[in-house]
Parts: sequence; C-alpha cells; structure tokens
Amino acid sequence: MRTSKALAPMNLDLTISGLCVIVFKSKTPRPPNPDAVEVLCVGDPHGIHRPRLSFRPEEMIVSKGLNPDLLIDPQGRRFASVDIGGKVVTLNVGTNSRTQFTVQWSSSTPGAEPTIPAEEAWMNWVPSIQDVGLKGVQSRPAGGLPSGANARLLLPFGDINARNVIPAPPNPATKYLPWRFHPGKPNEFVRALANEVVFHGVDVEFVEFGWGGNTLFKQLPGFRIEVGISNDLAQVAPDYPGPHTTLDHLTHLEGLADPPGTVEVPELKPLQQTGRPICNQVFVVEP
Repeated sequence: MRTSKALAPMNLDLTISGLCVIVFKSKTPRPPNPDAVEVLCVGDPHGIHRPRLSFRPEEMIVSKGLNPDLLIDPQGRRFASVDIGGKVVTLNVGTNSRTQFTVQWSSSTPGAEPTIPAEEAWMNWVPSIQDVGLKGVQSRPAGGLPSGANARLLLPFGDINARNVIPAPPNPATKYLPWRFHPGKPNEFVRALANEVVFHGVDVEFVEFGWGGNTLFKQLPGFRIEVGISNDLAQVAPDYPGPHTTLDHLTHLEGLADPPGTVEVPELKPLQQTGRPICNQVFVVEP
C-alpha cells in the first residue's frame, strides 16, 4: 500500500473504450450504487482486438522491465501504451473521497437520443447485454479470467457515466446516429449509442494499476490524471475509413456469454453510416 501524509488529493479520469463489458454487481436492474464494478475486455478467436492501458508518460512511474510503447499523435503529443492481454489488473487509489459507486441513469426510459448535454452522461446510452440478445457472461475465478475474456480490470469506489454519444453527420432530423436494436423483430427499438464509459476517481491519494508484479503509479498534489483502458483493433484495416453500418464486432461477445447465445447485431437506420468500425461496450448486472 502506498501512503502519503503531505500531498493534496487528486482526481482520476479513466476512459473505458473498445469491446468491453462493464459488470455491475447489484440486485437492482439499473443500479445507481452497485456493490462492485469491473471491466472485462472481450477476447476474439482471431486476436484482432488488443486490451491496452494508455497514459501520458510524464505522469506515471512505470515498474522496472515493463517497457511501454511510446506513441505520437498527429499533434506531436506523446503517450504510452501497455498491452495487458491475459492480465487481471487492479486499480488502487489509496484514500478515496468516495465510499460507494455512483452511476447515472435516466429515471425513466429515455427517447431515441439525448435532448440536453447533461443527459449524455446517462448509462442508458450504453446497451445492456440483453439488448444484443444475450443473457449474461461467464463467472470469473478469483484473480483469474473467464475463457472468453482477454483482460479484466477491478475498480475501486468512484463515479461512472457514459460519454461521447456517437454524433450523426449534419442532418436536420437527428443529432446522433440512430441504431436499431433487434432489427426487424417485434421488440425492435432505436437508441443513440455512447462510445465511451468514464470512471472518475475524486480526491484520491494516488493512482496505481497493478498486475503480476507490474505497476503504473503516480501521486501528484492537486492534479487530474487521465488514463485509458481500451480493447480496440490491434491494426488499422484497409476498410477502416468506412462506410460501416453495423456493430459486427459485438459478435465476439458470444465467446464470453453464459448461457451460450447468438448476438443480434445492432445496425444503423437506412442511409446512415459511420466513417470507421466501432468496437463498443455493453453492460451486465449480476446479483
């Protein structure tokens, strides 16, 4: 356990993106305060998705021998990336102002898209695993991975919300891309879709990601640390620029599903498309 008696607390923004399952432990279908939360990065038989932790290299202390990749974005900014495939990662924040998880939901069934910016934080814009035709995911052994996952992240108490609802191209009829769930079936519905989930650690003592003897650690007075965990494509495919009209990558959830099932792939309404493939999250609530 890392400790400090002098430094002021800081905040953590952990962005969760790519092909992941957010697991809420709760007896409530849409829990505002789940008992526990973890993130499962979904495996695929072809290895086309890679779970990675990304961070600014000047903000984190890396344990000896870890050797993250150093990458440069188009603006020349440096960031580091660590492959966590096959790992169970624990996030520790030491002293924490939060004594429970807090998740934002609409108190009623929302419309097809958010109507004001504050509504984008609702987890309603993240589909449930039932929304794609499955019932649940495999149980996890203590400290281990189920067969259909390629990484696992255990979270401490904090605030969780959706972010970055996928916008539509300029169109007078809609602000966000309208996705059809259960397309062509009697239970079809249309919903906008968030592309990210964010975990906020508020007034935490430090930030430490640990797995198998490896650590990423930082402790700064009064700073905000930004880290990402993503299970996105390992390479840029030739068809990456699009057009794309379905969430085909969600079919990889079938390897993690319990009981076994077939994913009903969401698709865009006619004449709509994205300019890149989207690897998206779903959530599941377990009692």
